[in-house]
Amino acid sequence: MPTKTSQQKIPDVGKIEKLLRAPLSVGIEITNKCNFNCVYCYNKNHGNQDMKVKDFERVISILETVGVFSISISGGEPLCHDKFKDICKIIKKSKLNTALMTNGYFVKKYTQLINTVFDQVYISIDGPENIHNKLRMGFQVIIEGLKEIKIRKIMAVTLTKANSNYLEEIIKISKENSFDAICLFVLKPVGRGKEVNDTLSLNGQDLQRIKKKITKLKQKIKITFADPTSESCYAGKQLLYILPDGTVKPCAYSPFKVGNILHEDWNTLWKKCQNFPTTCHAFL
Repeated sequence: MPTKTSQQKIPDVGKIEKLLRAPLSVGIEITNKCNFNCVYCYNKNHGNQDMKVKDFERVISILETVGVFSISISGGEPLCHDKFKDICKIIKKSKLNTALMTNGYFVKKYTQLINTVFDQVYISIDGPENIHNKLRMGFQVIIEGLKEIKIRKIMAVTLTKANSNYLEEIIKISKENSFDAICLFVLKPVGRGKEVNDTLSLNGQDLQRIKKKITKLKQKIKITFADPTSESCYAGKQLLYILPDGTVKPCAYSPFKVGNILHEDWNTLWKKCQNFPTTCHAFL
């Protein structure tokens, strides 16, 4: 027999999102520089632009004021920012929950900063050494750099036809290197990803197989999967992304630009977000 609780109407997520005066989380691309040249990177051509420290400080102030809960610091490769230490000083003074998104190559150089400034770190590893190094590079350097990281570590894996059959090996690597969780993404047909889409992208059959496999493997470690077949996309509603020059986008993959946080009123920017599509912008 249904309980009183189960009979209550489930809140409409869309209506709740419209009540928000800010996203729950914001990604900040502090630089578009990168030391890697990954075959499927959504940034087709890496630039040479760092977000100015004074601009970053202003962005953080705005996000705190409007009620953003968490931020993720990304790139490019964020550790390539010329004044990464100054960026960290600002983060440390803020009250925002902060994640670092890195390819892991320079983690050893910045271990102390990472441990004292960030709440968690996402490190990109795309499979066993031979597979990872074909898609990215630096497997052994990354693994060595992980040893002294004391904060929560999440392995970020971009799934493709090249590595989707190595999920058990990926879990083994995560366990051997004390990762707390694994976050699985799929290749997006954006930037360089569009150029390798036909050869590396997963099809519907692949995704079904992977989802079944994940269900079994979740018993070994926490796994989250950014399922591209999901009907909902939170970009522009619960999530936003900011480029080094202050340009605001729904997410890193989206071609849409909302405006510029350094030059426009927050309320104006936020109102523009209300009409974004609810399906993944990368596949539009």
